[in-house]
Amino acid sequence: MAAGATIRSSTVAANYWAEGLLQLQPSRQTGGEGPLYTVSPGNPGYTFACPTYGVCNAAGLVVHYPIGASPQTGTDHHIASFDPVYLNGEVDGWGGDGNPNHACALTTGSAATGAPGTQTCSWGGFYPFSGNGLATNSSSGNAGGYAQGLMLITAQELLQGHIDHALGIASSCLDNGGVYPAIAGRATDSPCPANEEPNARYGDLIHLKSSVNVAALGYSPYCTVIAQALQTYGAYTADTNGSWGIALSLESMNDYAGTNPWYATIFPSMVAGGDGRGSPQSFTFASCLDRIPAADIEVIEISANLPPA
Repeated sequence: MAAGATIRSSTVAANYWAEGLLQLQPSRQTGGEGPLYTVSPGNPGYTFACPTYGVCNAAGLVVHYPIGASPQTGTDHHIASFDPVYLNGEVDGWGGDGNPNHACALTTGSAATGAPGTQTCSWGGFYPFSGNGLATNSSSGNAGGYAQGLMLITAQELLQGHIDHALGIASSCLDNGGVYPAIAGRATDSPCPANEEPNARYGDLIHLKSSVNVAALGYSPYCTVIAQALQTYGAYTADTNGSWGIALSLESMNDYAGTNPWYATIFPSMVAGGDGRGSPQSFTFASCLDRIPAADIEVIEISANLPPA
């Protein structure tokens, strides 16, 4: 292990892994993160506002989305814009403060004057492509403080047979005290029960031990790709998700204009391989990751001064 990284106690790993099996459904398809839209020239713009907790660093930016874009359904109303055209960066929005006026809905601007529309969220963050993808001024669309695009698993990655980056992971609870690369000292809104203490915090890296033989786990091909990424790069704790267990951050499954590879290929393959259940539109991961015992998981804390690999 590189200097500057420490392994937390095996009790932390056991308590974290006991949070539950991987439970991802299309209505919660990204582990709490919501859709990430890639901007093209000519996409309409929306002036970003975040009035709930002060001024976030995305405030006042004109954020662009493809026509028809909309926030995640459900409590948090996440939405993100990956913009290589106008802003050369990513803007993530979160609309979960309970005020329907702050739910990141997009209001159309004026075609006559060219004035942009509006996007009002509870909070948000801007991540320039020239940066490291970590929050500044605590401005972010998720609790951990990472750019959403850093950690999403995409259908393309699964189909090509490899994921070349760290993953994002959410769970029912986390402990207070965020550590790098999350927002320092981050307090959780979903504390862990006493019988699951100590536990992981925002910024901890959940890692499948190198000693594990992934090929021997008996997973279907796509589940194997996920397990390999968990072993090669690990998964940073990015958010909490209430009471529905451990969930990896996936791209939105509902934004394909043509054939949807999640519904047409990936989910049916996982069901056939015993790693999922249900129809594609109501899919639930059944055994992907739950064959991994807690003894094969380690929780790593890395230093902000850790040199690049």
